[in-house]
Amino acid sequence: MIIFIKLGGSIITNKDRPMTPKPKVIKRLLGEIKDAVNSYPKYKILLGHGSGSFGHSAASFHNTISGVNKQEDWIGFQKVWYAADKLNKIVLDLCEQVKLPAISFSPCSAGFSSNNKIIQFNTLPIVQALYNGIMPIVHGDVIFDETIGATIFSTEDIITQLFEVIHPQRLLLVGKEKGVWQDYPKKQKIFPTINSQNINEIKKHLASSESIDVTGGMGSKVEIMAELIKTHKGLTVEIFSGLEEGNLTRVLNGKRVGTIITF
Repeated sequence: MIIFIKLGGSIITNKDRPMTPKPKVIKRLLGEIKDAVNSYPKYKILLGHGSGSFGHSAASFHNTISGVNKQEDWIGFQKVWYAADKLNKIVLDLCEQVKLPAISFSPCSAGFSSNNKIIQFNTLPIVQALYNGIMPIVHGDVIFDETIGATIFSTEDIITQLFEVIHPQRLLLVGKEKGVWQDYPKKQKIFPTINSQNINEIKKHLASSESIDVTGGMGSKVEIMAELIKTHKGLTVEIFSGLEEGNLTRVLNGKRVGTIITF
């Protein structure tokens, strides 16, 4: 079984303090992945992680997503790359500590875009690692752009590209929120399942609440995931909190936690 896992930037870093990781949380989550791989040797896992207070802080300061023109913008481009790479190295070091064999693939050296749209991304090395028992790690990064100089290529952008060549059965989105809330900001009840029968009602609910902005774009995330599932039959997306110890283990073991999106 092929499983994509994304560890959100909000759970692996302190978003209120630039360049501040949460190594204990990262190590615990990686340990839960390691335990699952030991229990289910047929699992093939691709790991993506957000940039949190590393890449996002630098990218926002330098406005890299809008393009790079002046020399000072290119210096900013390098600063964003450095910040994203620094967090990625922390994740890789912690993989070694829990004895989880992993290789990181930098989008900056693998992708190329034109006017913010990806036109080239070398997925073959990632596929080879995955199918040979090494966990590929991808993360948001800067990439060169033939029209605007450079831009940002997010973890979600990478995962979308990989869906064209790798067809996972499950996509796990591990963040701070317990799922998609029905009653934000009270946060007492989540939607256990989102499917073709209730998706339109849920979209209306999210659009009429503050949750889209406050929870980091949950409304748009649900919509993107729903479209992804429609074009990739057999895929389920699970959104849940990684703050509670053992949650990732439970989900990898097949237990229902958080919100499941399926069509």
